[in-house]
Amino acid sequence: PSRREWNYTLKDMSVYHKEIAAALAAEWGWHDRAILTLGQAQSYGNLVVRFPIAFEDKMTRYARLRELDLGWVFALTRAESAFMVDAKSPSGALGLMQVMPATGAETAKSIGLANFKPNLLLDPEKNITIGTAYLKRVHDRFGNKMLATAAYNAGPNAVARWLAQSNCTDSDVWVEKIPYTETRKYVSRIMFFATVYDWRLNNTITRVSERMEPIIPTRKEQLASLTCSTTNLSLN
Repeated sequence: PSRREWNYTLKDMSVYHKEIAAALAAEWGWHDRAILTLGQAQSYGNLVVRFPIAFEDKMTRYARLRELDLGWVFALTRAESAFMVDAKSPSGALGLMQVMPATGAETAKSIGLANFKPNLLLDPEKNITIGTAYLKRVHDRFGNKMLATAAYNAGPNAVARWLAQSNCTDSDVWVEKIPYTETRKYVSRIMFFATVYDWRLNNTITRVSERMEPIIPTRKEQLASLTCSTTNLSLN
């Protein structure tokens, strides 16, 4: 109900008043509404509000435990849920890192988390525990942040299939060849968001190009018939 009221109140607001409302929402910890409100206003300059540092202790703890890039983990979580704890997607993904219940159950078992139930994914700590473990798994499988990001969105089997159909080793070109529009945009956004989060976290800033590591093809991929063509990464 509160979100419906918020959206109704915003309906006739000017851009200026939407910016003020977004700042208030951020102060109250309503990060999803702050982000969405600035998006509605097409106001993109306030990076502090647009890229909140939410659940920092939990995010930092589990990123370190899994040896994951913290800026990347924040970027992915921001893209998945805008830090909405009770986020539920039409496909059934739940919580901060938008974990599917089946994936959550499998991952929980692999890390020794007993008595898994889907509603645990609506608990921030449990969601981050499981979400980072799954992200670590896909990163270990593909050895590449960009491919792991694509796998988190589209599934590891889809990414394995795309790799087998392409001998492209240039990561920026490979992104533009992702056949799923949603995944293509998702990967580009997260690579960009991760650099913004480096700044927000006062960490050493890693360029987008540095996170987009070259793709090292397997023998099967080397024999694939498709080739690369030059293009540019979209960061919109």
